[in-house]
Amino acid sequence: MKAFNIHIIHKNERITLTIIPHNDYFKIVYFEGIIGAVKKAGSKWNLMPEEAIEPGEFAPYDYKLTTDGGKIVLGPSEVNQIAEQIENQLN
Repeated sequence: MKAFNIHIIHKNERITLTIIPHNDYFKIVYFEGIIGAVKKAGSKWNLMPEEAIEPGEFAPYDYKLTTDGGKIVLGPSEVNQIAEQIENQLN
């Protein structure tokens, strides 16, 4: 499976994320930096611990480089949106 883009709502704004399949999980990339990864366990999707993510060609996203320094927090709402769109790509 190839990388693909999705859109989610975060803090009332629509943002674009790139999803990169990697082994048994999916990296979540924002402006060429990794902001997290999700892995399916049964019927549930879980956010992976940062130390378990292989960065590959991407570094962790540097929030200091943004003009507002706004941090994207992947909470349950964001993870659910991401999981739903990954499921759509898998089917």
